[in-house]
Amino acid sequence: MSNEECSEKVDVLICEELNVRLKKLKELLKEDVIYSNTLKSLEEINYENEEASKKAAERIIEFLDHRHDEYVSKNIKKDDLKDELTFLKTNLLVDLSNKNLCDDNNVEQYGNKIKDAYKSLRNIEGVDSVIASEILHILFPNFFLIWDIELAKYIIGKPAEELNEDDYLCFLKIRCKCINQNEITQAYSEHTTSESKREEITLMKPIDKPNTGKSAEKTIL
Repeated sequence: MSNEECSEKVDVLICEELNVRLKKLKELLKEDVIYSNTLKSLEEINYENEEASKKAAERIIEFLDHRHDEYVSKNIKKDDLKDELTFLKTNLLVDLSNKNLCDDNNVEQYGNKIKDAYKSLRNIEGVDSVIASEILHILFPNFFLIWDIELAKYIIGKPAEELNEDDYLCFLKIRCKCINQNEITQAYSEHTTSESKREEITLMKPIDKPNTGKSAEKTIL
């Protein structure tokens, strides 16, 4: 999907739907103990600690089983996932550790790495388009977003089996464009509100009577 095609998908309705769904998901994950434990397990991943990487893979599969109706653990090979997590965390995506998705044009700057990471995860047996986004989010929760089949289909306009790395990058770009548009709208609203208040104060200010030089005494007829 080209940048032009992706940009054309940004409108008020899509931004509102995206905001509602992501807010709901954030609230659910905030109270999820398994999610919290999975995040902690990934902090110790490195090439020198294979046991930590193995434990992180097990935690992620537990989290995925917890989120999905059908158990995914029977389909994903833990060793393949373990190796991929280590590579992504300590190599391909290491520059994203302290970055937020929509800051400093990051989504554009790291676009190729985002696509490479997503595609690499999809190559693991048992990892579909949704699971790939969930794993990326677990690795870097401030950078990657989780999408579900319904949300992806609504925003991208494709069935789940046709979604690819370009579509996921587009999804992230749309999120950033929505945030940017919201900030512009809010800034404009604050500006116009401020201007309206100034006009209101000006209109309410009492008008001084002109000095005619005459006495204010009542004239007796």
